[in-house]
Amino acid sequence: MRTLVAVIAAAAVALTVAAAGSTQTGKPSLDLLKRQPLIVLGQHFASRERVRLELSTDDNLVRRARTSTTGSFVVTFGETTLTRCDVIRVVATGSTGDRATLKELPAPACSPG
Repeated sequence: MRTLVAVIAAAAVALTVAAAGSTQTGKPSLDLLKRQPLIVLGQHFASRERVRLELSTDDNLVRRARTSTTGSFVVTFGETTLTRCDVIRVVATGSTGDRATLKELPAPACSPG
């Protein structure tokens, strides 16, 4: 009986350690949350990392953020006016070297043709 309890306890500890190790998986990424105003979500960066975001437009816009303890952040580029026909390119570079790029191409109906 003691052996069974010890095996169950060891399995529970192993599952807990595996679950804790998987919370920060994945490479850094950026997702577009909204176009007007432009809102970007960053995930899988280092915890409490400083991140520099650059939006490539006619006037390159720069924002800075600090990630949460889970490695995520939300940044708003409030003064931008982007339509569905504009290319969106945001590059995020973290102070520890983490890097992610977001690129949204224009809608197919915007293609010259």
